[in-house]
Amino acid sequence: MKAAIAVIAIIVLAVVVWWKVSFPSGSWRYKMTVTVETPEGIKTGSAVREISAYSMPMFLGVNRHTHIKLEKGEAVVVDLGERGALFVLMSLGGGAGQAIGAPFNAFPSPCSRGAISRCSIKYYTNLKNTGKAELKPRFYPGMVYFKNRYDPQTVERVVEMKACPDPETGFNSHCIKADHFERVFGEGVRLKSITVEMTKEETVWTISGFLPWLKNIEAYIDGQRYGGGPELSNILNKGDFIVGETQ
Repeated sequence: MKAAIAVIAIIVLAVVVWWKVSFPSGSWRYKMTVTVETPEGIKTGSAVREISAYSMPMFLGVNRHTHIKLEKGEAVVVDLGERGALFVLMSLGGGAGQAIGAPFNAFPSPCSRGAISRCSIKYYTNLKNTGKAELKPRFYPGMVYFKNRYDPQTVERVVEMKACPDPETGFNSHCIKADHFERVFGEGVRLKSITVEMTKEETVWTISGFLPWLKNIEAYIDGQRYGGGPELSNILNKGDFIVGETQ
């Protein structure tokens, strides 16, 4: 009897080990830091975000074996004092795709199947001591400000992007269509850099202190249940600013 139990235990352990090796899961955190030059000096803001990932066999109608999710995080806020505040979003219209993609763009996966793969789950879960990597403009997140931060319908873009060929690869990409930093925040104010680094730091919730109405938003920031614009306040939703807040 004891021998049979031991054999079963060995088989179960072997299956568990096989599953973990064949279908890895993991999580990682990264810090995004935004640096802005002003006549008063350098201003910075940062946010820590956490991503989880898991893989599974492709069966029962499942069409992807790798799944990645933004568990928690918020937009980066750069407080420019009397000039206002810059909000560097996690996405532009839902999905949190830019927040998920930031570490992939900053630290490209060496895996042949790319960032969304079982190999990359292992790679990013164990990626440490990266230092800061600067995002190229084609990977810039959405950037907005509020003429009146107490009124979500006063939101406007600070940087507009457009489709264009990547200068390095020639493939379809994005580049800056219009930079409104000086028009919005005043002469001499410009974006210096957006950097990403892997971190063990915890997420700190600060954005609700700048946008007190955010805690009452359920869908789009103009208060509507359904979006689509054309106003930016009817394109942006709560998930562009904050995900997984526990406070």
